[in-house]
Amino acid sequence: MTVILLQMMCQYEGYYGLCKEFQRVRERLEVQLKMGALSYPRRRYIKIMFLGMASLGTIASLVYTSFIASLMYFWSSCVALIIIRLQCVLLLFYVDLMGFHVELLGKRIRDVLHCHSLGGNCVPDGNCKQLRSLEFLLELKQSHMEVFDLFSHFNDLFGWSILSIFVVMFMDGTVNIYWTQQVLAGVYGLVYLNATFSFSAPSLALIFAFCRCGEYCKRQQMLIGSYVRGLAYGTPSLQQSKEPAYTELLTEFTLQVEHNVLAINAEGFMVIDNSLLMSMFAAMVTYLIVLMQFSAS
Repeated sequence: MTVILLQMMCQYEGYYGLCKEFQRVRERLEVQLKMGALSYPRRRYIKIMFLGMASLGTIASLVYTSFIASLMYFWSSCVALIIIRLQCVLLLFYVDLMGFHVELLGKRIRDVLHCHSLGGNCVPDGNCKQLRSLEFLLELKQSHMEVFDLFSHFNDLFGWSILSIFVVMFMDGTVNIYWTQQVLAGVYGLVYLNATFSFSAPSLALIFAFCRCGEYCKRQQMLIGSYVRGLAYGTPSLQQSKEPAYTELLTEFTLQVEHNVLAINAEGFMVIDNSLLMSMFAAMVTYLIVLMQFSAS
């Protein structure tokens, strides 16, 4: 909680800059890349809001259990718990929104690849000449750079918050799973089961959702790389139809995509994706085994 509050106070103006970058990327996709009016899918928004309300709803169950079982430690951590979960839901929304923009950019690059390969018959708007132009390729390159700047700004703005949230939720989930096992083993009363489950389940759900959104961004980045490499190293007939200036710009675009990776990075400590999720679950199992061995002895 301290890290989140300090980062919000010290980088307050950065939040406005991030919102402006989101707006710039959206306008570029709509105007320069001719994708029309874009809107964030309602289904994805509802899923994140439902997850946020469910994670906050478990706090009411904790309040009830704290009165029955006299859990005094809950009241000292209640404010921190609310702040951490709200911040996690906000970050989850940002990451999913960035993944949505990366997906749109990848679709437009795929349209250009299909236009070069099939003569424009598969392009919905039918404007094949414009999509195959040098100017449009330059717009794609600049759009990718703006999306990369958006990811970099997000990582700089929320890196320490993401790291601290994952550390707290990892410890929260591990310890409360251990206490759940102790309750089920009959060491403590069943009244504590509600408290341990209300602590651990939302933490694990938020970790899972966050890693899945990070993995989605990573996969969209890989698709963009495959589309750009398809343009650069496609069929011989496709290579012969390109102008030297187009080929040179495409080579620069390929290097840009390979080096400017669109990923959620927590200050260089970890990349948020499925591999992190598996590593955390493996570490949880390891620590749970150690805790059980100590409790048995």
